[in-house]
Amino acid sequence: EDLNRNGILDSNEDDAQQSPPSDNSNGRLDPGFLNYVTVYSYETNEGQNQKVNVNSRQSQDKVRQIIAQALGDETRAMEIMGDISIAKISGPHVNLIDFYFDSGMKYEEFLKVESEFTTSNANQRQGLVNINSAPAEVMLCLPGLEKSDVDAIITKRDDLQDDSGSMLWITKILSKEKAVAIGSFITNKSYQYGADIVAASGDGRAFRRYYVIIDTADGTPIVKYRRSLTHLGWPMDDETLELLRQEN
Repeated sequence: EDLNRNGILDSNEDDAQQSPPSDNSNGRLDPGFLNYVTVYSYETNEGQNQKVNVNSRQSQDKVRQIIAQALGDETRAMEIMGDISIAKISGPHVNLIDFYFDSGMKYEEFLKVESEFTTSNANQRQGLVNINSAPAEVMLCLPGLEKSDVDAIITKRDDLQDDSGSMLWITKILSKEKAVAIGSFITNKSYQYGADIVAASGDGRAFRRYYVIIDTADGTPIVKYRRSLTHLGWPMDDETLELLRQEN
């Protein structure tokens, strides 16, 4: 029903069949699923974002070194590596949440090394859901999650403090099985952003509107997509437009 894609229920979007679009005039905006999906989302494992694959046999010394340095305790690092070796007998760690449980590390210990590790050699991981910011509708698509789980996630993340740069906090509110099940589909970072930009003339008599997608994965922002939305009409409320005109 959101004909002009402004996220606001405009009068023509709540009048049944009187004017486009066709709507049910129920006083609520049905925006469709456009704002919940993207074709640009990915996380890179190259360059400055290169991580160590904990599943690689050749990387085990590096894994130990990272843990020892982060914890400042070589003995503790060796103990953790022993737990990891025992856990890997049943197969590779399927994701970092699985690795956390297998490692036997304390929650506070793992927070110190989480950003250094991965469980894959892939240069890119596509389509991940940022558990720190994704809307409920998106998180309900994650395997095994129920509405009560998603409600608990949203409540918890609204109160995140030191854990905001991690995704490990989900292990505090989900069972081990559920946390591991979604671990391969989530992240705690976003590198691609959408921006809906409106620029108005000084007198408020003309405007331009563009939607852009910006990729920051390589450290330098790159515009990946740009489309004019000016033809959809003024996207903000009339009071804002009138205020612009009054101030000029």
